[in-house]
Amino acid sequence: MYIWLKYIHILSAMIMIGTTAVNGVLELRSTHRQEAKLSAFTMEVVKLLNFALMLPSLILLPVSGLLLASEAGYSLKAPWLMYSIMLMFALWAAFITGHFVETQMGKFAAKSAEKEEALAAGYFRFARYGTWIGTLATIAALISLYMMVAKRPPFF
Repeated sequence: MYIWLKYIHILSAMIMIGTTAVNGVLELRSTHRQEAKLSAFTMEVVKLLNFALMLPSLILLPVSGLLLASEAGYSLKAPWLMYSIMLMFALWAAFITGHFVETQMGKFAAKSAEKEEALAAGYFRFARYGTWIGTLATIAALISLYMMVAKRPPFF
């Protein structure tokens, strides 16, 4: 059972970090091109990736992680586990906030594409928010990944 849980946990972490990276690249490329139709399409793809890949990984990671900790006999009071749990809440908050931001970006892009106009200023404002959310989520995920491997917080 332990090996399967570990496999699911590692695969979920890879999917979460990979989806975050792909989303960032897609969003940056479409924003840089400043084409409304491309940006509207990109935001639909990003939201699809988030719900098809990111959301399941954000559910499987804590479930498999807590089961692994229990199976291996780790205390939930271990600092690395407590910090990992806190970071998971931060990642869920980033997912929810990011979905709102990406939805707004998609609406701005779709409206601009429909009118065959340049991307509205609101799109770029939300793109900046999305960049910050994605960057902070990536840092949180990488810190969590470090703690998963090292079994200790990185700052002690």
